[in-house]
Amino acid sequence: YADANKKFKLFGQDKQTIGLKFNYKQTFDKFDQPGFDTYNTGIVSIKPYFDFKVKKFELHTALDFSPEFGKESKFHLIPTAVVDFPIIPSQLNFKGGIIGGVERISLNSLRIENPYIAPYLNQKTTSNINLFAALKSNFVDNLDINLELGMQYLKNQQFYSFDTVASYKNMFSITYDNASRLYIKANMGYSLDKTFKVIAELEYQTYNVESL
Repeated sequence: YADANKKFKLFGQDKQTIGLKFNYKQTFDKFDQPGFDTYNTGIVSIKPYFDFKVKKFELHTALDFSPEFGKESKFHLIPTAVVDFPIIPSQLNFKGGIIGGVERISLNSLRIENPYIAPYLNQKTTSNINLFAALKSNFVDNLDINLELGMQYLKNQQFYSFDTVASYKNMFSITYDNASRLYIKANMGYSLDKTFKVIAELEYQTYNVESL
């Protein structure tokens, strides 16, 4: 992982940032089971970005060029654009936009999440795009209320399914499908004398899949 950036002034004293992030991830998969090939896959992420700020208004933009090579050769292009500004200074703030990413989840990560996962998997790369809008309010002293509404689009999202090959039917396999996720988050925090804080969170979400 590497990040090179340059800060410069624009519109008075406000500092802007332009930069380039580089990341490389290699995944090795080796199987001795018939029907599962030994292969390795690499994903390169080249992400130029620009952070723009004028007083209380902030804009973060980026474009992720992510070629994938190895067993499969694909090219992912993921945009990012997030705005952040106050609607009512010191009381109500808005943040929203579009963010996304590309990820190839390792077998070890799946094993930690689900210890009954089968050791032989044909894994795929997952990409996602998230559209969201969030409000952060502080109308009452020591009380923060945050609301967020979002729509997430996932390509090759993994789902667990029973492994029909397992002798005792006690293992899971991975099934992939494209999906969309609608979610609403609510968060409330109350601070007492700056030494104690109570936080309550609530999230509702619903999934839609293409073929499962």
